[in-house]
Order: sequence, then structure tokens, then C-alpha cells
Amino acid sequence: MENKHNFTPDPGLKLMDQVRQVLRYHHYAITTERTYCKWILRFIHHFGACRHPRDMGAVEIEAFLSHLASAEKISAATQRQALNGIVFLYKHVLNIELKKKIAPVRAKRRLRLPVVMSPDETREVLNHMSGQHLLMAELLYGAGLRLMECVRLRINSIDIVRFLIYVRFGKGGKDMCRGSGQANTPILRSIHSKTTGSFLLFRPFRYQKEPYKTTGAPGVRSLLPSSERDGQLQNCASAF
Repeated sequence: MENKHNFTPDPGLKLMDQVRQVLRYHHYAITTERTYCKWILRFIHHFGACRHPRDMGAVEIEAFLSHLASAEKISAATQRQALNGIVFLYKHVLNIELKKKIAPVRAKRRLRLPVVMSPDETREVLNHMSGQHLLMAELLYGAGLRLMECVRLRINSIDIVRFLIYVRFGKGGKDMCRGSGQANTPILRSIHSKTTGSFLLFRPFRYQKEPYKTTGAPGVRSLLPSSERDGQLQNCASAF
């Protein structure tokens, strides 16, 4: 297997463009790219944006992570996420080995009880929804789909005979199979009967500028029409 250290980004690019180039070379998810870039920028701006990360090291990383835990009261998972992004910058972009062990002030793990809605409460919420949001909510609740798995769902991923939904390029870039249940059969059949027009194809790494569109066979069409899907990608997170 090829070692990640072997890839060297284009030195003519700006630092953040180099980070994106390395992330895309190793096929990281677009959400991971945005998260890593966000924490790298916050790390740089924390020290006034006047020092290049190459001129900083483990001491500055510890100070930044300790500030996040003590001053901003972030969770342990968020602190670990920030650490992973900064370590990726040094290890795979700048090719600098952090020899000193990074030991910042650790964010406290807070044990919280989950809020679980009863079937009646869930039914009441669904009764107040309509249109595309209702369709998405029913699939999220009935088939256990993640939010982006639902947004990226395609017509050929729905098997109304076996009551299955095939997830393409799910978490970790894996394909998965989810049972939809017989109760969702009318929903799935309505999707097949109502999906017409021009549809946007999902590509796992959406770095190309122009989306593919097709009006061909239903087997290659996306669940959401292209006229509505771009808006869904922007506001579907806030809808739930």
C-alpha cells in the first residue's frame, strides 16, 4: 500500500490549497476536508495569523488545544477533531514530524442522557411536515438513514421488492444496505411514480464545477430533483 508520506503537494500553491490537494489525493470526505481546514485556519489565527505553521510546533499546538478546552469549553470529541486536523497538516502537508508528545489540557467528557422520542411524539412531528422534508424525515426515521445518505439517495438504490435501501458512498466511503420495512413500501412506491424531470447525479467527491444532469432512465436519477436538491444541500441540516 502506498505510504501517505510519499505525496508532496505543489509548493507553488498557498498553504490551504496544499492541504486540500493532499486531502483530495487521499480521497478524504468533503466534510472532513472542511472540518480540517476550519481547525487549521483557527490554529493559525489563534496566534495572530503572522506566523507560518512551519515556524510553530508542539508547544503552540498544546497552547491552542488547551485554550479550546479551558476557555471555549469544547467537548472532548471536538478537541480530538481539532488535534487530528492540525496533526494532518504537519504530518502529511508540511512533512514535519512532531517529536514532542502533545499533552494539552484535556476537555472533560460529559455523560449526557440521550433524548429519545416515543412513537407517538414522532408521529406528531411527522404530521406537521409536508413535501420533501416529510419524505426525507420518513426515510430517516423508517430506514435509519443518516442525513447526507438520504440527500444522496438515488432511484436505483431503492428495492421495493425486498424492502431494502442501498446506501452508496456512505460513512467511510462504504456501500451499505438498510432495511426499509414493509411500512415504508407506499412511500417508496410513491417515489418511483412521482420522480420525473431533470435530476442531479451524486458524485462522491464533488470538486467538479459543473454537475452532471440526465433525463434518461430512472436507474440513474437522484431522489431529489436538481431544481430543489441544491437548496436541500444547503438547508436540510437546519430542517432537522
